[in-house]
Formats: sequence, structure tokens, C-alpha cells
Amino acid sequence: MKQSKKTIFVLAIIFLFSIFSIKPVFAKEAIQIDVDAGLNGNIKSGRGFPIFLTIKNNGEDFSGSLLVNFAPSYNAGGMKAIHVELPAGTTKKYTVALPGLSEDIGYELTRNPIVHLYKGDWREDNEVKVSGKRTFSPKFIQQDEKSVGILSENPDRLKELKSIPATAGNVEVYPLSKKLIPTDSLGLDLLDYIIVDEYALTQLDEKQQKSIHDWIEAGGVLIAGATPEGLDSFGLLKANMPMSIKSERVLTNLSFLTENNEEKPDFTQLPIFIGNINEKAIVMTEVESTPVIARKQIGKGEIIQTAFSLGDEPLSSWKNYHTWLGSLLSQSDSSYIPSIMQNNGRGFYDNFSYELVDINELFESSQFSLGVILSILAGYFIIIVPLLYIILRRMDRREHAWWLIPVISIVFSLGIFLTGAKDRIASPQINQMASLEADGNGGLSGIYGASLMSNTSGDYTFIYPKGEFNGSPIERNGVGSIESLSRQAVIENKLKTDQITFNKVEYWSTRSLLGYTQIEKAGQFQVQLSINNQKITGKIKNQFPYDFDEVYIWSGYRTYKLGELSKGQTLTVNEKMLDSYLLAPIHNGNLSGYPSNVTTDEIFRLKKDRLEWIAGFLSDRMNKESLPVVYGITKSPVIEAELEKKEAKMRNLSLIYQPFEITGIINGPFTLNQNSIRTKTSVIRGNIYEENVGRGNEIMLEDGEYEINYYLPKQLISDRTEIQQLSLQIEPSNFVDYQLYDFTAKKYIPIDEKNKVTVFDKPIDRYYRNGTFKIKILKLGQDDPHVFLPNLTVKGEVRP
Repeated sequence: MKQSKKTIFVLAIIFLFSIFSIKPVFAKEAIQIDVDAGLNGNIKSGRGFPIFLTIKNNGEDFSGSLLVNFAPSYNAGGMKAIHVELPAGTTKKYTVALPGLSEDIGYELTRNPIVHLYKGDWREDNEVKVSGKRTFSPKFIQQDEKSVGILSENPDRLKELKSIPATAGNVEVYPLSKKLIPTDSLGLDLLDYIIVDEYALTQLDEKQQKSIHDWIEAGGVLIAGATPEGLDSFGLLKANMPMSIKSERVLTNLSFLTENNEEKPDFTQLPIFIGNINEKAIVMTEVESTPVIARKQIGKGEIIQTAFSLGDEPLSSWKNYHTWLGSLLSQSDSSYIPSIMQNNGRGFYDNFSYELVDINELFESSQFSLGVILSILAGYFIIIVPLLYIILRRMDRREHAWWLIPVISIVFSLGIFLTGAKDRIASPQINQMASLEADGNGGLSGIYGASLMSNTSGDYTFIYPKGEFNGSPIERNGVGSIESLSRQAVIENKLKTDQITFNKVEYWSTRSLLGYTQIEKAGQFQVQLSINNQKITGKIKNQFPYDFDEVYIWSGYRTYKLGELSKGQTLTVNEKMLDSYLLAPIHNGNLSGYPSNVTTDEIFRLKKDRLEWIAGFLSDRMNKESLPVVYGITKSPVIEAELEKKEAKMRNLSLIYQPFEITGIINGPFTLNQNSIRTKTSVIRGNIYEENVGRGNEIMLEDGEYEINYYLPKQLISDRTEIQQLSLQIEPSNFVDYQLYDFTAKKYIPIDEKNKVTVFDKPIDRYYRNGTFKIKILKLGQDDPHVFLPNLTVKGEVRP
């Protein structure tokens, strides 16, 4: 009998164990997810890209959340969430635009799955096991390489693009198709150019067309060839095209193709489509008064349109076509923020997590006066305790000291605690900082950061207006692992908002965001200023919905403080200048740190200094015409962020700057040094590894041939300007030759590198055209890529 009971007991244990050890078949095998990413597996480190998911459901109906890891830097990352509905027996495809992946964590992508599936809401943490290929091995495009996407029914028509003599580093070409175009412009972030060759954009969904439009507005360059289908084929972009298409004719004067080529084309005519130049468009090239190439700025980017097809014969098979295409690309001047934000070989998040996030995580409630605390403690030990002893002694109640002293200690401690913690306890706090450029047409774009200090533990969700913020959570003390970075926050794109949720935030902890912002119809400064006799006069009207505590004019190294300017108000300007002209801001490359113990009064000054540094950085790269700027400091909320289901105490500080053209009579002598002259380096042969190295005039180059254009400030380019002297300062080198372009002789002349300073006196008009000097660099050495660019000093006079 006992043996039977033992047998029954053992069988019962085995039965129960088998029940609890069985895993649901659905959780293991019912859903299969396969991942493909980038453009044929290519992505650019730190830049947004699309990921393509194929999900097959072999089980029952499923509803849940799909989360994808991203990490555009070793200290930035999170997860992107989308909602999925998978009926039983179906296969669905999803495209998700991610903020980026860093080459620093690339080795993890082949080992750890980057896609996770959750049943129901991801917040319930009910992860489902899936099968399939959820890892991938991306090929990382170098940061300095220009990425060109081609939309064409036959991409081989533009095969010459693959052999372009790159105009700003190497060029990588990627054929695009409908399935590769994401509905979120973030997925196009890895591209610098898109070329449309007789491809009807109307084949794309409306959201895909909108993503291309938004990509252009953010700074992308779209180059469109002519098509017999007319402007209707450009869909949503039709209203933004530079030229209309009305009729067709044959062009026999092909001189515009040979401006940079010795050899003429082996064909004598080219079919073109002619029409009117549309509003705000600029003619780039015309032949016998017929526009052949035109451009139109759209936000920070532009559309370049040719009057001829880019892929038709005989042009596409012309042996010098690749050189001409390279020249066309070089004529574009993109201000694509992710591209221009690279600095000293580092990407955006690598740089600005230090420049912006560190200072933004300084909360006033966290700053205590050490002197006040020491005074309280001194008062307690020196005054309260002895005084209490004297009082108790006189009252003959010294026996009560045992409980009075601890009680008073507790009261003092509680008072000190509440004094410092009252703001932390009451509500969460958010610091927002932004440095933004106003385009003069109502738009704002630039760099934005937000930092949260929690008042309780739990989840905190930031809510932004749809499309205004494109960025990533930042982990300043992260270990550089995609697994640890992805767990800190989840991004969700809702119908009208974008949400970023920080998970499981501890008490009194900080969390930060960093990225780009782009706001439409924000406002502008209406600037009407003129300069006469070294005095600037006029008016500035504030057409923003923000009050500015301080407004300045920034020219070169100098700033002129003008005062406060409330929304809708006008400021009268009457300032004595130290120069007879105004320049673009000169960026101070050196950024000082800040002490570990910062007082509350110092926080504003430190943040203002940091925003001015970033504004100088942006202007240095985005102010194409080298114009002076007016800028203001505001504590108004420029970016409308809020916390879900929580009332946060917001502290905002933003700098908004706007380039402006000045009128009036500029006359008298001037001297411009290198800091006042904008430069652009183009590649004839070779590759640019890195720009703005060291002292700023250093560049890292592959052996090859390079052309540098030096542009004078726009206001000094006129018929009354006489250039009297040009000084070239070079660093002598055995493996670098320098040549100055002679516009009259149409050739380069050697510069004797043995002379550290070469001076060209009158007449020097032959070396100067339309405000531009050109210098060619021939790099011959193979050991050291460092090259010092020539520093120019230009002396001249603007005649009355």
C-alpha cells in the first residue's frame, strides 16, 4: 500500500512538472520576422535610415507592438515602436524609419536581435518569442561620402554617376524604387542627393512623396531632369519645381557642357523642354537667353531642374558626362543639418551631447549655496546648542537636553532638506534649450535639447507636435551597448504627435533628449537696417510669438546689444560701429568648460554662452551668403513639449538668429582676413577625409587634386569695390603644391611655396571674379594626410 502511494506521488510530481515546463507553440514558432535594412544593406553611421520587416503569422490572430533598437552614437539610443495587426495566416511588410546606428556598436548587430515583439501594449512587457532573421550585417558608408539615390525606370541610364570625380569626397550611388522609399523623411536621412530621371513621382504613395518633400526642406538636394510627361509627373513637388515645361526644341549651342572640359561633346544637338522660370527660382545656366538649368530653394534644401533628360542618349554615353555630373553636384550647396553637424570626424550626437546636454542637465533646484549651508551649520553648533544649554541651565532644566537637542537637530535637518527639495518634490522639471536659424519666411530649424528631472519613480512621456523633433534619448554615462541604450526610452509616432517615453525612471533622476527641430510658420524678424558713416540705423520688428529678453546684431567677432524686444513690437536701432561694413558671425571654435560648483546665477550665463557657440557653429555652415545676423534670447517655449498626465515645471532658453541684408552706402577701405572669408573645398581627384581640423585651417586629404573657392562677404561685392591687394599665407611643404586661378588667362599659376607669404598687388582683377578667388591644391605625399589651407588677407576699398 505504501509503495502504491509513493508511486502515485511520484507520477503526480512528474505530471505537474510536465505541465509547467510545456511552452506555448505560439510563443516560440507562430510568428516569423525577417529584417532587411538600409539601401541594399548600406547605412551611414549616425544617420537615419529605413528598416524593412517581413512578418509572417502562422498562428492565430495577433495584435501587439513591434519595437526596433537604434543607437546613432555610443551614448544615444532607444527603441522605435509601431503597432502591428497580424490576422491568422497572413504575411505583412512594414517599413520603420530609425534615427540611426553607430559604427561603434556595429559588431553587436550580427549577434543580438534588434527587433522585439510584444503582445498588446509594449508597456505590459509581454514579449513574444519569434523565429526568423532578426540580426543583420550593415555596410557602413563613410561620414564624408556623398550618398546619391537614383529614381529611374532604368538606373543604368545614369551609370556614369559611379565614376564621378567627387566634388566633396567620394560618391556612393544607390538605385531607389517604390518599396525603398519610406513614408517618414527620417528614413532618407542617409542620402545627400536624389536624382530623378524620367520617373513619375506620382507612382509613389502620397506619404512617400511627402517624405521626399520633407527631406528636401531639411536640406536635401533633389536634381530632376526634364520629362515628356511634364510637371504633373512630379506629384506633390509640382508647385516647387523651378521651371515649367511648355514646349520642346533642339539646342545646338552646347558650350555649357564644356565649361570644365577641354574636349567638346561628340554630338551637336540636345533636345530640351522650355518654359517659364517659376517664382523664387534662380537660373543657374542659360544658353542664348534660354534657361537650361535652374534651382529653387525649399526650406534648407533645394531642387535643381534641367531642361533636358539626364539619362537620354547621346548625353548619357558622352565620355565626359561623369565630369559634368560631378560639376552639377558641386554647384548645389546643401545645408542638410545631419551632414553639416559633423565636426572633427565625429557625428552629431558625439559632439553635441557634450556641448548641449551637459549644461542642460544643470537644474536650479540642484544648485545649493555652500556658504548658506555652512552658515546654518555654524549657527547650529555655535549659537543654538550653547544658547540652549544656557537657557536650560538658568531654568534648571538641563535634564531635558537629551530630547531637545535631537528634536532641534531633526527640525534643522528637515528645514535644510525642504529648502533644497521643495521644487524636486512638487513636480517634475524640464529644461529646454535650442539654437535655431530663422529662414526669413517663417521657418525655424536647428538644434534642440531637453532634460528631465523626475520627482517620483515611474515612466515619463514627452509629447511633441508631429514632425517638429527628430532626435534620440541620450545616456551620458552609457557603456556604448545597444542593449543598454535601447532600454532607456521608446519613440512612438502617433497620428498628430510624436512621443518619447523614458521607462522606469528613478526618484530625482535626470533623462535627456537631443536632436534637430524644424518648425514651420514660427515667425521672423523684419529687419530694415542701413549703414552710413560707420553707423547702423533702422528698425527691427519682432514677428515671432515670443518675447526676447535680449536682441543683438552679430558681425564678425563683435556683437552690438540692442535691448529687449517683445512680440509684435519694433526696436529702433541707432548704433555706432567699429567697422564700415558688417560680416557674417565668426565662430569661436574654442568652447570652455564650466566649474563643478555652479551657482544659480551662473547657469543662465553658461547656457547663453553655449547657445551662442552653437549658433556660431550653425551660421558658419548654413550662412551661405556670409551675411551678418540679428539674434535674440528668449525664455518663451519655442518648442511646445509637454509631459503626458503630468504637470512639469518648464525652464526654456532659446537663441534664434536670422541672417539679413543691409542697405545703405558702404564706402571706404577694408581689410578681410581668413575668418571673414567663407571657403568651400571641392574634389577634382582624390578624397577629403576630414575638414576643420586643429586650428580650423587644416584639412585631411588623400593624394589628389582639390579646388578651394574663397567667397567675399556679399555686401562687398559690387561695381564700386576695388580689390587692391591679395596676401596668401601658406605652410611650406614638400608634398603640397599651391596654384592661384587666373580668370583672364583661364588657367592656374603656381605659387612659390618657399615664400610663406605671397603678395599680389595691383592689378589683381585677373584673380578675382564675382567675389571669388580660386586656389588649387596638388597633394603628392603619401604618408601624412594633413594639409594646411592657404590663409587669405584681402585689402580693398569701396568707392563712393
